[in-house]
Amino acid sequence: MSIPAILEKTAEHNAHYVTVTGGEPLAQKNCLPLLQALCDAGYDVSLETGGALDICKVDPRVSRIVDIKTLAPANQTRTAGKISTA
Repeated sequence: MSIPAILEKTAEHNAHYVTVTGGEPLAQKNCLPLLQALCDAGYDVSLETGGALDICKVDPRVSRIVDIKTLAPANQTRTAGKISTA
């Protein structure tokens, strides 16, 4: 679906706030232009991401929700000392 088609479909819902999520949105080549177009159209926009990809090019008007996964307690014990923070 094209960005203009997405904007048209979004407008049908009289929404004020739009969240872009699902899988890893930033892995989609048109995610950044879509976020910008939504902001330009006057929506309050947020992006939900797993943090695997760089968010520095995301439009500054977009709220970034970064879902950082941590190891389960059982896995923390098994991997203690094996994770590098460098």
